[in-house]
Amino acid sequence: MSAVVPLNNRNSQLQSLNRSEPQNAFAGRGCLRAAVLSAYDLPLRDPPSHVSITVGNTVVCTGPPVQRHKDRNAFKFAAGSGLSEHSGNHVSVTLPLAQLYEQTAVIQLVYSNQPSQTLTTTYELKQLKIHEKTWLILPLSGAPETSGESHVKDDDDDDDDDDDTAPPTIRLQLVLEGPYRTEIAALLQLGNAWFGLVDAIEDNIKELLSKCPKVSLPDSKYFLIPAAPILSLLVVSLPILLGVLLVGLPMFLPLLVVVGSLLLCVAVVASGLYCSTSSGRSQVQVLFHPVVQAIVFTSWGQRLIYVTGPRPTPVNVAVAILPEHIWGKLIVSLIIDACGSASYLLPLVGEGFDIAWAPIQTILIMAMYDATSPNLKYLSFFEEILPLTDIIPSATLGWLIEYAYPSIAQGMGLQQ
Repeated sequence: MSAVVPLNNRNSQLQSLNRSEPQNAFAGRGCLRAAVLSAYDLPLRDPPSHVSITVGNTVVCTGPPVQRHKDRNAFKFAAGSGLSEHSGNHVSVTLPLAQLYEQTAVIQLVYSNQPSQTLTTTYELKQLKIHEKTWLILPLSGAPETSGESHVKDDDDDDDDDDDTAPPTIRLQLVLEGPYRTEIAALLQLGNAWFGLVDAIEDNIKELLSKCPKVSLPDSKYFLIPAAPILSLLVVSLPILLGVLLVGLPMFLPLLVVVGSLLLCVAVVASGLYCSTSSGRSQVQVLFHPVVQAIVFTSWGQRLIYVTGPRPTPVNVAVAILPEHIWGKLIVSLIIDACGSASYLLPLVGEGFDIAWAPIQTILIMAMYDATSPNLKYLSFFEEILPLTDIIPSATLGWLIEYAYPSIAQGMGLQQ
């Protein structure tokens, strides 16, 4: 266990040059919060006066360290040394999130009595995940070698190599906070309002059912009495029903499409209502929460959900999601063309699906093949909009132009 001795508070606390407190920030701005824990293996025995963090034109400073570790010339920072409201190890910078996200924080360990011994490190804030605490151990550099009494060097270590000396480091916690994009915030508010309404209705139904008299159902084996003849009748009539269905398929197909669509809508609504209940949300959360977390903490997920810069376009989002490998692109292209040709399965109704699918297919093709086939997006859009042209495989054609055509042309000597 490292021995710890308290430091006297002789170092005066520097005030922030342009301090921005989160409680004074208006809604919609971002905030970088930092908690400095300790500094290890420093070259000087004297304690540093403070740690400063510079983001853009904003500089914030911590208080002086409050404890020293004897064995490794390390100093510990803690909250509330009592000198002033700024004397702790927690600091914050409040700026627009889009501006914070692109900045590089400059972290300095400052000696007020020896400015030339200031140690510095940097960290790009875009490496942080928004609303996730990140502990960092950053190497410090920038102090020139001096030969004073305050420099850390023992007589027993004269024969040691300089390479064995551990570099100075600073340990701190950073968390970047910021607002959601307007669409995401509105969606979350709508979801919270809907879940609150469902919970209130669910509680009322449970309370009402608890007051109703309980009805005891008969034993399940008694249901076998009517079930046996009904099942036998269904088994016997099944071939007849299949024959009638096959003969009258052209007449029954529109009816089957309508009935299937209605059943699908009912199933979707029922599933949505169940997933909105407390028990349904708990089951869905187990399945989808890890997936959502993985998506949110990707670089493109952060840019899509939070106000980290200009709003990403649908093509940019598709570029981040779609595969870049040759065979991954081929599989996605075949799926796109299959979805576009599916309208032939449903006459007339399928044309409505084509009109809805056309912009989606165009965005996907732009994301994958716009660099090699800039005019392919127009062909894709018009072959989906126009009738009887869905047979053209636009996405697969883009894959052939990008990968297959150069190989064929090179093999035939048409391309060097």
